[in-house]
Amino acid sequence: MKYEVTIDGQTRDVEVELTPDGKASVQLDGKPVQADITRIPGGVSVRIQGSMFDVMLGGKPDAISAAAGPYRTEVSVVSERSKALKRRKGAGAGAGGKNVMSPMPGRVVKLLVQLGDEVTPGQPVVIIEAMKMENDLRAGEAGKVASIHCKIGDSVESGALLVTIE
Repeated sequence: MKYEVTIDGQTRDVEVELTPDGKASVQLDGKPVQADITRIPGGVSVRIQGSMFDVMLGGKPDAISAAAGPYRTEVSVVSERSKALKRRKGAGAGAGGKNVMSPMPGRVVKLLVQLGDEVTPGQPVVIIEAMKMENDLRAGEAGKVASIHCKIGDSVESGALLVTIE
């Protein structure tokens, strides 16, 4: 999967492919990087070019808090898939006009609206968790919540209809 990662104002292209043996093949700005990545509680343990880092992660993809030793920063991670979805829908993740759909497989962790609620464009309506990150899915247009097609705890597929706005 390809990602655009911004740390301290510097944007880099990162490509990560999981290999059959459970390791990762990593390229940074198109150049191979020797890296081993292991999930640990709350983050990942990363060995890059022989140096080891335990990186604790939290937050949302557009504002991940990352900590490695004494270093703390905010990181923005945009996947190739989410960039394509934004181009196709012309709005934020999950925003699709009258329908709010899941941009990726995940689990519904919060419903921020109820049947009959008035919403504004860009207002978060559902939060799904995917790959241990929470993602706000937003209304693409103003209107009234006509139907809710999911409940907290539901597993949803990419493209699943979650909320209809009329």
